[in-house]
Amino acid sequence: MNQYLTYPNFELWDEKKWEFNGSPIAPVIRKLSATVKELPAYPDPAAEPQKEPGYQLKPNVVEVPAVMEALKENGILCVTKTLGGDRWTQVIPESVLGDRLKKVPVLVFLVRADKPDPYWTMRVLEEYKDDIEKMASAGSYLILFLAVDPEHDFTPEILMMLTECFALYPADIDRLYLDVTPLDSNELAGWKETEYAGRRAIDISRKWEAAKAHNVNLYNSGLQKEPDVDGEWLVHSMSGKALMEGVVLEYQYRHADEPGLMQFLRQMGLQYEAHEYKGNRYITVTPLCALDGSSDHKIPCLLTMMEVAYTTEHGVVTALSNYLEYLKIAAEGEFMMVFFVLEDMEDNELLSEITEECCAQYPIDRSRIYLTGHSHNSAFALEYYRRHPLEIAACSAMNFPAILPQPKGGETAPNTDEWIEKMSHYDLPLINIGGYNEVHGGPGIYPVVDEEGWWKGWNRRLRSERCPERTREEILAASGSRNIVERALRVPADKSEVLYLMGFEHYIADYQNVDGKYHFRVVSVQNMPHMITPTLAAMSWNFMRRFARNLETGETIELY
Repeated sequence: MNQYLTYPNFELWDEKKWEFNGSPIAPVIRKLSATVKELPAYPDPAAEPQKEPGYQLKPNVVEVPAVMEALKENGILCVTKTLGGDRWTQVIPESVLGDRLKKVPVLVFLVRADKPDPYWTMRVLEEYKDDIEKMASAGSYLILFLAVDPEHDFTPEILMMLTECFALYPADIDRLYLDVTPLDSNELAGWKETEYAGRRAIDISRKWEAAKAHNVNLYNSGLQKEPDVDGEWLVHSMSGKALMEGVVLEYQYRHADEPGLMQFLRQMGLQYEAHEYKGNRYITVTPLCALDGSSDHKIPCLLTMMEVAYTTEHGVVTALSNYLEYLKIAAEGEFMMVFFVLEDMEDNELLSEITEECCAQYPIDRSRIYLTGHSHNSAFALEYYRRHPLEIAACSAMNFPAILPQPKGGETAPNTDEWIEKMSHYDLPLINIGGYNEVHGGPGIYPVVDEEGWWKGWNRRLRSERCPERTREEILAASGSRNIVERALRVPADKSEVLYLMGFEHYIADYQNVDGKYHFRVVSVQNMPHMITPTLAAMSWNFMRRFARNLETGETIELY
């Protein structure tokens, strides 16, 4: 690392530079976090909660079946979610779920968290049972219980939790209330106190969002301190310099329709447009050369599963920031982009209808529609790819493990045997690409499985991509291979290559399917945390652009 390597706006990696863009409710959240009381103990009926029938791996929570069934009988849905290790519980009257266009208010409670405690949700339900009964009786609003730790400023995490809630449920962004019962009125820092559902509250509607850079939050939240990930090495690199180009957009603009941001995109030769479809927003970014009528040439379309919902205006800027390297490729006239995702598999079926609408409005080459997503949105992308195998030419799953272990509960998209069996009947070109040592393990690294789960999980992935499976001995021996790529990925490769790009090594493994075609690629990038780093876009497009889909037969066509 050369610690003297800097670049314009380097100082923006310091989160203190973003204080003016913080959430208006941050001071109240900090006071509440320090004030909320410890929850009473919940009777632990088992010495090993992980073996309980109601245990879910991802949120690390035991949902006691008798409790959950009683809630369901009263028409209440209780869901515990996790994000970067933080948890929150959503309690929702099932009666409000029928119509996403009919929005309902939200009451938010901050609750003292004990992260290792699998019975946290049960303790919340016990402590707030009167509030939940009142909500069930009213049937016209939902409750969020957000886990906080007095030793840590949870403001960024809470804002992400709220964003996901609005994406998942018919929550009304104009009727959002924060319970402030633990605070005295003089601690509300100018907020006007009100009452909601019998609780002292403040109305934080449209006043909670922060205009901060997603990658800066990640850099300063500890991801860069994961084993073998050096944050200083990242920011003092050409990759860090390129990432900063996107970060600056989030620093300068709060909303996507600001004239300066529109001018920035126009200077790149791109047209930004926001669209509404069935109460949801999606955005398109199109090369101007495809719109000026000078050619009847049709261009590819990249479906990008990234949140741009109405609930978060700065989130649209974040999408443009995180996918800036893709936008640069689009600016060359290579493809147009469509941004859309919701937080539910069934809701994401709207993307098929949105694609049809876009094909009617733009000169899209239907044989060259591609798909990408990052992190949990990769799971959504892969699920969508499975459901629409003859519509998509190729897919890039970024920062998502290549291994497919048996589902244990709580996954965004469980990789069931049925899921794998269906994929194995289609030729679905796929590149799994991401950080080698990022917090979620990255492609090829999945620390939550043992040796048995490791080789079986890899064979499940190979089977899903129509590639020959490997023996247990072959897979486990890769850790000691003389081939640096096999050693890094801990699996054999049919072809391999190491590229040094923008400061870091890229370990590339290709796998041959039963037809002798190399349609499955895994790329792990040295020293990359959970970010869409600059080379991910170029390497993903380099792979995907090779393929098209025969619209009559469904066959994969190799263009290059």
